Amino acid sequence: MCIRDRYMGLRVLSLNKNKMATSSGNAFAASLSANKCLEELFLNSNRLRTEGIQGLSKGLQSNSKLRVLGLNDNQMLDEGLVSLITHLQSNKVLEQLFIEDNGITQKGVKEVSEQLKRWDSDVEIFMKQNDIESEGLAALEEMKKTNLKITISTTDKAICYVLNLSLIHICRCRRAI
Repeated sequence: MCIRDRYMGLRVLSLNKNKMATSSGNAFAASLSANKCLEELFLNSNRLRTEGIQGLSKGLQSNSKLRVLGLNDNQMLDEGLVSLITHLQSNKVLEQLFIEDNGITQKGVKEVSEQLKRWDSDVEIFMKQNDIESEGLAALEEMKKTNLKITISTTDKAICYVLNLSLIHICRCRRAI
């Protein structure tokens, strides 16, 4: 069953800048757990906040189709990031996760870096315009030594330097965003 029967076959859904409430995350969770066709979901700039991301995360745990998830500019903060990464661990199909400009700090990055070391899927995480400082960068660098399947993409020169991302990769990120 797709999001709704009448939308059978829907592969991409973009609901950016719709001023959704925090409760929208819970509504999407129910749909995503039963999703059989949606492959790309973009909920950028919707004010979902930490609580909405936590609700949405629960639906992502059992989702087996979603390849691209855009959650930029939703004020998820560290707690939302931790919930998202925790629930996505069992997702083996996600290829791209956009979590830019969400108020994520080095505290959240350090916490999820340990979880990311154990991920068993190839995923590219876009996370520019967050407040990740030196300790967060060090945690990401350590995670990259353990798990080569995860790519952290950003145009932030400090992160690119620490994670040894190639210039080709940085250019690709700018086009993708």
